[in-house]
Amino acid sequence: MDTKELKDLKAGDYVLYERGSAKSIKKIDKITPTGRIKAEGDYYCPDGRLYGNSSKWYFPRIRPLTEEDIAKMKLERIKAILKNEMTKLLEAIDTLSIKDCKNLIEFIKKYNEEKCK
Repeated sequence: MDTKELKDLKAGDYVLYERGSAKSIKKIDKITPTGRIKAEGDYYCPDGRLYGNSSKWYFPRIRPLTEEDIAKMKLERIKAILKNEMTKLLEAIDTLSIKDCKNLIEFIKKYNEEKCK
Protein backbone atom coordinates (compact mmCIF):
# COMPACT_ATOMS: atom_id res chain seq x y z
CA MET A 1 0.00 0.00 0.00
CA ASP A 2 1.37 3.35 -0.94
CA THR A 3 0.90 6.52 1.03
CA LYS A 4 -2.55 7.81 0.20
CA GLU A 5 -4.68 10.57 1.59
CA LEU A 6 -8.32 10.08 2.57
CA LYS A 7 -9.44 12.09 -0.47
CA ASP A 8 -7.74 9.53 -2.74
CA LEU A 9 -9.59 6.52 -1.30
CA LYS A 10 -12.63 4.81 -2.83
CA ALA A 11 -15.23 2.24 -1.87
CA GLY A 12 -13.58 -1.08 -1.11
CA ASP A 13 -10.36 0.45 0.25
CA TYR A 14 -9.40 -0.11 3.87
CA VAL A 15 -8.73 2.51 6.53
CA LEU A 16 -7.28 2.43 10.02
CA TYR A 17 -9.87 3.27 12.68
CA GLU A 18 -8.34 4.81 15.80
CA ARG A 19 -10.01 5.61 19.11
CA GLY A 20 -7.41 6.37 21.73
CA SER A 21 -5.00 3.45 21.75
CA ALA A 22 -7.60 1.08 20.23
CA LYS A 23 -7.13 0.39 16.54
CA SER A 24 -8.96 -1.69 13.97
CA ILE A 25 -9.32 -1.94 10.22
CA LYS A 26 -12.51 -0.84 8.48
CA LYS A 27 -13.59 -1.20 4.88
CA ILE A 28 -15.00 1.82 3.07
CA ASP A 29 -18.58 1.21 1.95
CA LYS A 30 -18.96 4.41 -0.05
CA ILE A 31 -17.95 8.03 -0.34
CA THR A 32 -20.76 10.56 -0.60
CA PRO A 33 -20.76 13.43 -3.12
CA THR A 34 -19.92 15.79 -0.21
CA GLY A 35 -16.82 13.73 0.60
CA ARG A 36 -18.13 11.95 3.69
CA ILE A 37 -16.78 8.45 4.07
CA LYS A 38 -19.06 5.59 5.10
CA ALA A 39 -17.08 2.76 6.64
CA GLU A 40 -18.89 -0.22 8.14
CA GLY A 41 -21.99 1.78 8.97
CA ASP A 42 -20.37 4.91 10.40
CA TYR A 43 -19.87 8.21 8.60
CA TYR A 44 -16.66 10.22 8.77
CA CYS A 45 -15.85 13.77 7.70
CA PRO A 46 -13.40 14.24 4.80
CA ASP A 47 -10.65 14.93 7.38
CA GLY A 48 -11.27 11.56 9.08
CA ARG A 49 -13.23 12.67 12.16
CA LEU A 50 -16.38 10.74 13.09
CA TYR A 51 -19.31 12.69 11.62
CA GLY A 52 -21.61 14.22 14.24
CA ASN A 53 -19.26 13.60 17.16
CA SER A 54 -19.47 16.42 19.69
CA SER A 55 -17.73 14.72 22.61
CA LYS A 56 -14.76 16.41 24.22
CA TRP A 57 -13.31 13.05 25.31
CA TYR A 58 -14.13 10.63 22.50
CA PHE A 59 -12.17 11.26 19.30
CA PRO A 60 -12.56 8.37 16.86
CA ARG A 61 -10.85 8.93 13.51
CA ILE A 62 -9.95 7.08 10.36
CA ARG A 63 -6.89 7.43 8.18
CA PRO A 64 -5.46 5.55 5.22
CA LEU A 65 -4.16 2.11 6.15
CA THR A 66 -0.44 1.50 5.57
CA GLU A 67 1.67 -1.66 5.45
CA GLU A 68 3.37 -0.41 8.63
CA ASP A 69 -0.03 -0.25 10.39
CA ILE A 70 -0.77 -3.84 9.37
CA ALA A 71 2.64 -5.05 10.56
CA LYS A 72 2.25 -3.27 13.92
CA MET A 73 -1.24 -4.70 14.45
CA LYS A 74 -0.03 -8.23 13.64
CA LEU A 75 2.87 -7.87 16.08
CA GLU A 76 0.56 -6.55 18.82
CA ARG A 77 -1.79 -9.51 18.28
CA ILE A 78 1.05 -12.05 18.41
CA LYS A 79 2.41 -10.47 21.59
CA ALA A 80 -1.05 -10.57 23.20
CA ILE A 81 -1.35 -14.28 22.37
CA LEU A 82 2.13 -14.93 23.76
CA LYS A 83 1.35 -13.06 27.00
CA ASN A 84 -1.87 -15.04 27.37
CA GLU A 85 -0.10 -18.36 26.86
CA MET A 86 2.70 -17.40 29.25
CA THR A 87 0.13 -16.45 31.90
CA LYS A 88 -1.51 -19.86 31.51
CA LEU A 89 1.90 -21.54 31.84
CA LEU A 90 2.76 -19.61 34.99
CA GLU A 91 -0.59 -20.49 36.52
CA ALA A 92 0.10 -24.18 35.83
CA ILE A 93 3.79 -24.19 36.74
CA ASP A 94 3.26 -26.30 39.85
CA THR A 95 1.80 -29.10 37.72
CA LEU A 96 4.77 -29.36 35.32
CA SER A 97 7.02 -32.40 35.31
CA ILE A 98 10.77 -32.19 35.79
CA LYS A 99 11.24 -32.88 32.08
CA ASP A 100 8.84 -30.07 31.12
CA CYS A 101 10.62 -27.66 33.48
CA LYS A 102 14.04 -28.58 32.08
CA ASN A 103 12.80 -28.18 28.49
CA LEU A 104 11.38 -24.74 29.26
CA ILE A 105 14.58 -23.66 31.02
CA GLU A 106 16.65 -24.78 28.02
CA PHE A 107 14.36 -22.93 25.61
CA ILE A 108 14.48 -19.73 27.67
CA LYS A 109 18.27 -19.89 28.09
CA LYS A 110 18.75 -20.47 24.35
CA TYR A 111 16.43 -17.59 23.51
CA ASN A 112 18.19 -15.25 25.95
CA GLU A 113 21.60 -16.18 24.56
CA GLU A 114 20.47 -15.47 20.98
CA LYS A 115 18.23 -12.41 21.46
CA CYS A 116 19.29 -10.71 24.66
CA LYS A 117 23.01 -10.20 24.13
